[in-house]
Amino acid sequence: MKKDKIFDLIVAIIIALGLWMYVVTVVTPDDDIVITDIPVVFAGENTLRSENNLILTNRSHRTVTVTFHGSRILLKQLSEERDSITAVVDVETLTSEREYASGYEIQLPTFLRSDQIQMVEYSPKTIQFTVEKMATRQIQVHGIFDGSVVDGYTAGDLVYDQNVIKITGPAEWVEQVSYAQVILGSEQDRPLSRTTTRDLGITLISKDGEPVRNEDISLSTNTVQVTLPVYLEKELPLTVEHIYDNSTNADNTSVRIEPASITVVGEPDLVRDLTSISLGSLDHSQITDDSPIIMPIVLPDGVQIKGQGATASVRVAFQGLDTTTVSVHNLSCIDVPEGRKVTVLDQYVPILFRGAAELLTDYDYTTISATADMSEYTIPGHYDVPLTVIVPQGDLAALGSYTLSVELK
Repeated sequence: MKKDKIFDLIVAIIIALGLWMYVVTVVTPDDDIVITDIPVVFAGENTLRSENNLILTNRSHRTVTVTFHGSRILLKQLSEERDSITAVVDVETLTSEREYASGYEIQLPTFLRSDQIQMVEYSPKTIQFTVEKMATRQIQVHGIFDGSVVDGYTAGDLVYDQNVIKITGPAEWVEQVSYAQVILGSEQDRPLSRTTTRDLGITLISKDGEPVRNEDISLSTNTVQVTLPVYLEKELPLTVEHIYDNSTNADNTSVRIEPASITVVGEPDLVRDLTSISLGSLDHSQITDDSPIIMPIVLPDGVQIKGQGATASVRVAFQGLDTTTVSVHNLSCIDVPEGRKVTVLDQYVPILFRGAAELLTDYDYTTISATADMSEYTIPGHYDVPLTVIVPQGDLAALGSYTLSVELK
């Protein structure tokens, strides 16, 4: 008996479900559905821009809401394809600059015909918009570094992947724009210690320095790639390398360099291992007095001087040394080309010597000779040939450069 009651209950439920399905699908097959956020599309907008130099502004609505009526099966399919529904406003034939109010046509997905479903309610019923004169301009990109760098580092100038962008929009608004601004900040508010590159959003700035915000202005790009070089800053002493002559050495030579040091900036990997900057070599045999020697400051590629000139002044002093000028008569020519004859035209050459005072007084200068190498001279003529001064003994040095006047036949 109990089993019969359970069976009867199951049969009753099945019959009830069947009746409900019949009512839903046969007796009342139609229903309504409300679809929101249907995008508004302006057909012919590109033609309006390209052929008439006009632009749409002040759109009252970007989306609409529509109530559809039809069979539940079609409404279900429509809901599933809601992204394919658009509200189309035709603007292709508009030529006047003024305000408009227009209805729109609902474009249904391709699987539906307009006679298969009804649109019973629209919100809003019309779309307001304005047609204005369009303008296009190129504007400069200006950047701001709104951050900090680690102590001992310095920030360089911002570098952009494009220095100019194009803006298009209502002429009245486009003319207000002065430049495009991008702002680079520190990463998570931490000071930077390396060169940084980012894609940054753009803010249009007016001639008064205020942001220009108009959704109808379009940009040729929405971001600009900005690079901030970050350099290591370091103070380095200036040095020189000494080429000593017979009279000089580290004990009797002193040097003063102005400036004594410079501040350099450059890529951290280039600057980090630098301990000094060499100005180059000083040949003591060419230093005849204590006049300052101007030497260029040459830095490695990628390293720059910060806030200083590109030369240094070097003064060299020699302690306990004097100079004297002596006329050297022992002059000769060597390596004269075969078949040529050379005549020495100078009887003597005055040569400046440096050494200790006692040595300069007692030295036997008759032992000093000077030779002119003729191996490079083959064509007859008159020449001033560089001299090599030969000092046979002692801590005596010939200073400067000299030539011997000869006649080659």
